[in-house]
Amino acid sequence: MLSKKGGALKSLLLSFIVGLIIFPFDTASAFKAVQIDQAKIRLIMAPGTSKTGRLEVVNDSEEPKQVKVYTEDWAYDKSDGSKNFFDTNTTFYSCSNWISFSPAEFNIPAFGKAYVNYVIKMPADVPSGGYYSVLFFESIMGETKPEDTIGATAVVPVAIRVGTLFYIETEGGIHPDIELGKFKVERQDNTEPFTIDLAFENTGNIDLTCGGTYNLMDDQNMVYARGELSTVYTMPKDKADFVAKWKESIPKGSYDLVITLDLGKAWEEFGVKKGPVLVKEARVEIGANGEVVKVGELK
Repeated sequence: MLSKKGGALKSLLLSFIVGLIIFPFDTASAFKAVQIDQAKIRLIMAPGTSKTGRLEVVNDSEEPKQVKVYTEDWAYDKSDGSKNFFDTNTTFYSCSNWISFSPAEFNIPAFGKAYVNYVIKMPADVPSGGYYSVLFFESIMGETKPEDTIGATAVVPVAIRVGTLFYIETEGGIHPDIELGKFKVERQDNTEPFTIDLAFENTGNIDLTCGGTYNLMDDQNMVYARGELSTVYTMPKDKADFVAKWKESIPKGSYDLVITLDLGKAWEEFGVKKGPVLVKEARVEIGANGEVVKVGELK
């Protein structure tokens, strides 16, 4: 996922630390980030409409906290679902400038709560597809009173942030789709894992969290290997690979490899809807030592 304006990469995590913390054990309880009641929000909106919501911010520590709120863009970085963060409105699928919120700064007392209200206004002329932003809540840890530092190791103030990810989709204009690429099934012998590697590109217009299963079965539908494919996370135009490994031995013979791909795992996580499912098959020949002799076309 490339920045359309060259925005700087900010972080791979939903929290970050700048600086070095050195503190005595008995003050460790003060070093807690605020907590947000919703880590992810996925909405389907008609262009030209708006939606409102509220986030609860909890300070579960013995010290009051000053909190600063702001948006940034984000995109998937790796197949494990980690994120890259960018300056606001610098990625191709940003909706950060659609989001307004209040308050932008506030204090939370020890063991207290606060609320941030937000409004999302989708432009009337927005192209169909998915759009993404994150609302960060940043607080400072390590600010101690002078009397607390007497006889203790110095404490360096540290900024830490937690975020709520926004996934916004246009109503009626979503096209989840992938294009399959290079397909490999390999094994040298039964001492090595039986591996499946299937490349694909997200050719739709929304983010896709994809997974799947595989079954290796003979002509009598007896299954000799089965398992799950790796889960991958992609933005439109991203490329990734489904990967799976089977470590048990497989007898010599001719098999059907059936691969079922679930393209809608992200939606299922939110309970919004079921995504599309693709089923593909290929013929696989296994030799006397468990080696892959021949792999047919994936159809």
